[in-house]
Amino acid sequence: MGKRSTSLGFLSLGILATAMLASDCLAVNTADLDPTSSETRYQFLLFWKQADAATSQARQTLDAFAAKRVGQLIVSDIRVGDPAAQKLVKHYGVSRAPMPLVLTVAPNGAVTEAIMHPLDDKKLAAAIVSPASADCLKGMQDGKIVFVCVHRQGTSPKDGAFEGVQQFAADKNYRKVTQLVHVDPVDPKEGTLLKQLKIDPQTCSPTTVMVAPSGATLGKFVGSTTKAEFVKTLTALKSACCPGGTCGPNGCCPK
Repeated sequence: MGKRSTSLGFLSLGILATAMLASDCLAVNTADLDPTSSETRYQFLLFWKQADAATSQARQTLDAFAAKRVGQLIVSDIRVGDPAAQKLVKHYGVSRAPMPLVLTVAPNGAVTEAIMHPLDDKKLAAAIVSPASADCLKGMQDGKIVFVCVHRQGTSPKDGAFEGVQQFAADKNYRKVTQLVHVDPVDPKEGTLLKQLKIDPQTCSPTTVMVAPSGATLGKFVGSTTKAEFVKTLTALKSACCPGGTCGPNGCCPK
């Protein structure tokens, strides 16, 4: 089985919050915002502290972007110092982030991007990712090991190629920290994800990519898989961590 250590370019929520550490709300009642809601649209959260030119520019750019995508997203204007916004500020860990800041949240709750001033349409559009990419991000941000199972539509995920994945995910020791994401390589929406994974969209070979919560690729497996090889990969990762299993050469270890 071939393995490659590479990065998907994704950030877990914990890493995102760490990287970012360095007047009233106008458009929304922040007390009504729930980061765990079943909203089906993207949420663009504009966090700000000062009613200055940068905040005004960010708001205008974001409003213009949303006006061209009516019904596709929700824009929320959030003053970080507003007492009603503290639940949201704490949830996303942005109290010390540079402002203004836009966090984009997919319908499944995954943070897909943190966009700092200055904003533009290209940055905002790039924050809307494919469904499978959002599922990968959500799994990593929840501290899980993500298995991206690439197979053509009509191929059962329970076929031999994914037997090892299914067994690993069903194991009582791993099921709470495992997420499976299925991708059809011919789905045009998933082209960017396949490029990040370095998988040919024309492939007919079922492929499994094992990804750590940090976004590092732990292994790529073409064809049949076994639970034993996934356990071996995970064991090797943990043995490379410092005492306590909290860090390693490729980032944080799965708990």
